[in-house]
Amino acid sequence: MKTNLLPIVLFLTLLVSLPATGQEFEVQVTVNDQKLSNQSDRDNLKGLDQAIREFVGLQKWTDDPTFSPENRIQLSLILMIETSSMGRKFTGQLFIGASRKIFKMDKPTTLFRYSDKNVEFDYYPGTQLVHNEQTFDPLPSLLNYYVYLILGIEADSYEPLGGTLYFARAHKIATMPGTSESIGWVSENTGEGRKLAIDEILDTKYQNFRNGFFKYHYDGLDVLHLNPDVAFEGITDALRLIQEVNQKYPNSLWRRRFFESKYKEIPDILKDFPTLQRLTVYSILSKADPSHLSEYQSLK
Repeated sequence: MKTNLLPIVLFLTLLVSLPATGQEFEVQVTVNDQKLSNQSDRDNLKGLDQAIREFVGLQKWTDDPTFSPENRIQLSLILMIETSSMGRKFTGQLFIGASRKIFKMDKPTTLFRYSDKNVEFDYYPGTQLVHNEQTFDPLPSLLNYYVYLILGIEADSYEPLGGTLYFARAHKIATMPGTSESIGWVSENTGEGRKLAIDEILDTKYQNFRNGFFKYHYDGLDVLHLNPDVAFEGITDALRLIQEVNQKYPNSLWRRRFFESKYKEIPDILKDFPTLQRLTVYSILSKADPSHLSEYQSLK
């Protein structure tokens, strides 16, 4: 009996052309190697963007059934390669941007924007990145860490302290044997080490930051479509909580990261609110985030 291979061929062709979209993430990956002068070093990086895309986008990271296609986290990874050694060891920076949809609205909200300036890893052309949380491997472990960090942040935006499980997994990765010998994991001079970041977000003294993060998204942004005044109360309550944490513990790493993600969003969200409400938020932000005060002038 003859078998019609056309449907099978069409299916396989479609499968190959699909973007790397798993249960939790839609992933965009860019590898920029323009700083490398040696063409052979650049050739050795071919396929790395696809390898990262498949590693993050095709892996099932959670058992959470709520990650329907419309609720996936939008994740952007931009790897800027700066140096190469022996054509196999690379250093550079990794920009991570993550967002989710605001409930019943067309626009997304940025959950996380950060540029990790201390990245190093080995890579050979055609290498498949293996998901293994028991053994440290610089590039897969880096990706594992940020995936769980972002899953934790996203979960915190829907439920008070909802991301603790994912943060704990990121902490386990950040404290694996081998991390202390690889740059970026322990505290750097800038105070931005990966272990420090996960230690802080799990520290109970910063719990009100996480409560504020939840209120900003769930009690604020997610009810904008339903009742703007209720949303305004959620947003202001959230910003006050974050301001209070900053007063108690100045220079909180996560306070800085929150406003790095939100300093453009907040004025945009509130641009059509009454002047008195905008001034209330401006007053809070002038104390909570003075470094972006020029961006908040439109609230006045």
